[in-house]
Amino acid sequence: MQYGSLVAFALGLFGCTIAMPPQHSMDFNSVANKAEQDTSQRADDQGIQGTVQRLTGDFMPRIGEPGIGTRSPQARIEPVQTTVWIFTGRIPSHGSPRWAVSEAQQHPALLQQLETDANGQFSVALPPGEYTVFAQYEDELYLNGFLGDGSYATVEIEPGQTIEVLLENTEAAVF
Repeated sequence: MQYGSLVAFALGLFGCTIAMPPQHSMDFNSVANKAEQDTSQRADDQGIQGTVQRLTGDFMPRIGEPGIGTRSPQARIEPVQTTVWIFTGRIPSHGSPRWAVSEAQQHPALLQQLETDANGQFSVALPPGEYTVFAQYEDELYLNGFLGDGSYATVEIEPGQTIEVLLENTEAAVF
């Protein structure tokens, strides 16, 4: 039994619950779709599928009509047609979710750039490893997720695994 499972079990005995950390280090809405693990997998057998969205408006839950917990009608979620930048490994942040394109272009870990479609969706085959994924907004990259060491959040791809990532720009949203 893993340590986290043991803690959850012990707390459960006393009627308590605990929110366990996500399995992957990209904790901003990443979902792992695990496939059979086979070390002979090709690079195109795993990778990242994702969507880029911009949230604007009031996302605070409202009480009353039309129901409890609904959000404001002015709250909007829009797909973003943009460039997605993929870097190998961890990228140290400077305490901001934004990173200048002029700096990012020179970074030695830059692996690939690809375009999202009109629905903000993208897909890329990648070999197993750790990656940092950004969405571009004008002349800056954006990723509002961080690791404990101060790096931007990452995704870890295992052989035969496709990770689904939701890159959300929440700068104009209220929670």
